[in-house]
Amino acid sequence: MSEEQNEPVGIPDRADYDSPWKKALEVYFKEFIQFFFPDIAADVNWSCKYIFLDKELQQVVRECSREP
Repeated sequence: MSEEQNEPVGIPDRADYDSPWKKALEVYFKEFIQFFFPDIAADVNWSCKYIFLDKELQQVVRECSREP
């Protein structure tokens, strides 16, 4: 075996551990809420469409962390 075959292939400098969890929550959001928060899930009107605002939250946090 050569040295080239022992080197890790395609490992980014910074691993993305957050995206798979975000995607799983988006896909199974209703089930997640029903399992972990059954009392709240019972009050939710699941026929209404909902959107995820993770990018907007990141923007607000960035804006708040800036020094005046």
